[in-house]
Amino acid sequence: MTLFSQLESLLFVSSKPLSVKEMAELSGAKAKEVTEALIKLAEEYKTQQRGFVLINNNGQYQLAT
Repeated sequence: MTLFSQLESLLFVSSKPLSVKEMAELSGAKAKEVTEALIKLAEEYKTQQRGFVLINNNGQYQLAT
């Protein structure tokens, strides 16, 4: 499973916003890799006009409609 898939899955199933640190620990990736992947995911969601967005609120990430 790619890092993108792992992060997307974590964000979908989480009942609360997640920090980069939490996602790095859960995915086994480095924090820098997680941050870069989250930026790319947010851009992808925006350009593909998906029904949800990735929100960053004070370093806490979550998916929202």
